[in-house]
Amino acid sequence: MSDKPMFTTFWTNESKTTAKVLGRIPEGSDYRPDPKSRTAQQIAWAIVCEEKMIIEALESGKAEWAPPPLPATMKEVADTYEKQSAEIIGRWQALPAAQWDGQLDFFGTARPASPDQHLPAPDGIDRAADLRTERRRTVSMATQADVRRIALSLPETDEVEGRFAFSVRNKGKLKRFVWVWMERVVPKKPRVPQPKVIGVTTASLDDKEFLLASDPKKFFTEPHYNGYPAVLVRLPAVTARDLREVITEAWRCRAPKELEIKKKTPRRPGATRRKRAGGERGGPPPVFVAYFSGRQQRPT
Repeated sequence: MSDKPMFTTFWTNESKTTAKVLGRIPEGSDYRPDPKSRTAQQIAWAIVCEEKMIIEALESGKAEWAPPPLPATMKEVADTYEKQSAEIIGRWQALPAAQWDGQLDFFGTARPASPDQHLPAPDGIDRAADLRTERRRTVSMATQADVRRIALSLPETDEVEGRFAFSVRNKGKLKRFVWVWMERVVPKKPRVPQPKVIGVTTASLDDKEFLLASDPKKFFTEPHYNGYPAVLVRLPAVTARDLREVITEAWRCRAPKELEIKKKTPRRPGATRRKRAGGERGGPPPVFVAYFSGRQQRPT
């Protein structure tokens, strides 16, 4: 399959998931991933405007960022997205090969037009990462060995004796943040470990709902966890890189506030720090990052 049909198919599938996610954002919610970040409604509107900008740039040969004012209600945002995404799919399919394979003026810089050629958005979002992640999805799937390695790399973490579970020390107590799923295979019989699924804590029930809506192939739950801030993660459906972000955020939910991960990613000499979509320190909720980059990520 060539880049254009593959990208169109991927976009079509992702837009359905995104529509569900936007539809789950509560009306009037002031949820912010970080105090300095934008609200969920503002981030949702950024998604709508960014998608519109990309298709218009490919059609016209020039990228322009002029988002309309934020609608008053979340329903208006979600309705606009559903209508727009249906139209965009047809526009992808009708896009001439010359425009797909050609060049465009990306805010004064000539860039390859194809979204598979690292076409970024104004907020610094690399849409082509979706495709690269999708191609890597069958490579380097997460395992229990990855879970143990990642969990034990986090400060003050211990493995629970006698079972596959990990806890962080907080005020003299061990707070569990990741564990193997104990599945009820036979009714009324004891649960048994399911090595391909782990449970992780979430910051709140709202975060739990965001994750469940973001990618049902990766995240799910069961009645046993009703009302409890945790999700179940299918290891074969995530990469080790995905897993690190999920486990690290679960650790943050249980670790003392004063305990930090003292690890910085080296930057190339002269490189500038790119501002993330949700604000200077924050970022969009996990569902939006999953949508943008194919990875489950939580803000600091």
